[in-house]
Amino acid sequence: MQRFHRVRLLACLSLALVSASCSIGKGNYLRIGEFTTDTVLPPIGKLASNGLALIAGRTTHHELETRFKKSKLGFFIGEPRIIPLGPHLFWFYQPSDPREQFSFTTYQHSPYGKDVNGDKKWTIVPQSMLFDGASVPRFLWHVKSYGPFDFTKSAIIHDWLFEAHHRVSIYNHALSQNCAALPIEKRKRLEKARDELAMYLEDPVATAREENGSGRRRPTSNGLYCETAGWIMMECMFREMKSSDAVMDLTKQTIARVVNDESPSNVTRGNALRGLKKQIEPSLSISRERKHILGLYRFAVDYVAEHLLHIWNPKPKRGSPPCQSPHASSLAVLDAMSETLASDPGKWQQVLRLNQADTALSPEILMLLDTDAVPAIKQASAAVKPTSTAVREAAKEIQEVLQLLRISSEVMNANSARSASTID
Repeated sequence: MQRFHRVRLLACLSLALVSASCSIGKGNYLRIGEFTTDTVLPPIGKLASNGLALIAGRTTHHELETRFKKSKLGFFIGEPRIIPLGPHLFWFYQPSDPREQFSFTTYQHSPYGKDVNGDKKWTIVPQSMLFDGASVPRFLWHVKSYGPFDFTKSAIIHDWLFEAHHRVSIYNHALSQNCAALPIEKRKRLEKARDELAMYLEDPVATAREENGSGRRRPTSNGLYCETAGWIMMECMFREMKSSDAVMDLTKQTIARVVNDESPSNVTRGNALRGLKKQIEPSLSISRERKHILGLYRFAVDYVAEHLLHIWNPKPKRGSPPCQSPHASSLAVLDAMSETLASDPGKWQQVLRLNQADTALSPEILMLLDTDAVPAIKQASAAVKPTSTAVREAAKEIQEVLQLLRISSEVMNANSARSASTID
């Protein structure tokens, strides 16, 4: 009995903390657990409220449904283009024509403030990146709605928000260091790249000061935080759910019509019914509208990704120099592979059959690993005949990003060497 009272006391305390978070947060009772830096006991309230986010899908669903009824729910434009590089690993790329690019317009956040209609409207256009679907543990992949590609469009937007945040954090961190020895041309390239992605920083004005270790972080209305990124993903998922529901209703009506169809074309009717029930209906049911799915995904992005795994703002490794940024771009793996190839070009030319027509690497990987340090890779990449010029243009875009990452590493390595010589 005493144990029961303890459990009930803990439950009441958790609910009290959630109520407090709703009342002293940002004024929106639907967004449980949103705190400013000046609230009382924010870590405890954040933990309690996000813990209950497992069953708080109703609040998320309520706000998104309200936005949908008011025609203020975000929407997709275009279709994503992905090329398989390996099992569960894809290269997402954009065509050069803006009219054909994949994007998502959100009403959850805008780095530019409100528009003339008073809306927070922002069109997110992802850039080329490596993509592996939603970050769901493998043991959950067989559970409905938890597969890595059950909400593919939403996962692409979510991954890009994280990828863009990491890229611009790396550029900004490098520029905040003492890079006087860096050529002016390279510094301008970094500054341009940082300014183009500045809207993905949490606080574009204060981040450079934060990287230097002085001052407290002060949220701004235009900064992009992990919690906001989570809400944008919920908006994407809800839009996909609405689309699946619409097609599912059409499918059910079609099944009902085919079953009641008494026309003599029995073979055609049977094939259509079999295809609808065994292929279309099960596929659509994966991404149908479910409140608890929104709550669980929101909890994963808002709490697990940010506070437990520290994916949004990684913690620096113990003993690492202060000049090194803990952020990492997914494209860094391509740079590392290029360095491995350059370490022993003769060996890898034989292993990967770079001098043969049937090279072991796919044409897409050849273009992504295009490097002047390995002539065999350069020649093999030049000989590739892609099915679309957009693919080659996207590969060049990735090479430009890799150059920016190398410039950032050059600044950090120079500062590390300078720090080491000072200590000696």
